[in-house]
Amino acid sequence: MGRFWTKLLGWIKVAIIAVLLIYILTFVICNYGETAKFWVWFGGPKEVPTLKLAFLAFIGGVLLTILVQTTIRTLQQLRDLRQKPRSLPVLPNEPKTEAEIGKSGASTGKT
Repeated sequence: MGRFWTKLLGWIKVAIIAVLLIYILTFVICNYGETAKFWVWFGGPKEVPTLKLAFLAFIGGVLLTILVQTTIRTLQQLRDLRQKPRSLPVLPNEPKTEAEIGKSGASTGKT
């Protein structure tokens, strides 16, 4: 019975990918020759192919999402650093006292 659900899930994924590919292909065919007016800065709007505009808008959205996520993570890290106590960590290799050196039998280097 487990194999049936695995196969069904696999075929559902294939069907979803096929529908998305058909939609993308239809979008490209319908908007191939279309242009749109896009205003970037002063000087008036410019005629831009719709596909180029859609692609650049998608890439801009992806980059903006990455930037926002990075900013949020950085702010969380800064908040965590402020909440931690400001004491110095205890280092595992602290220098030994002279009494501990004498007990271990090590020489102090004096002759």
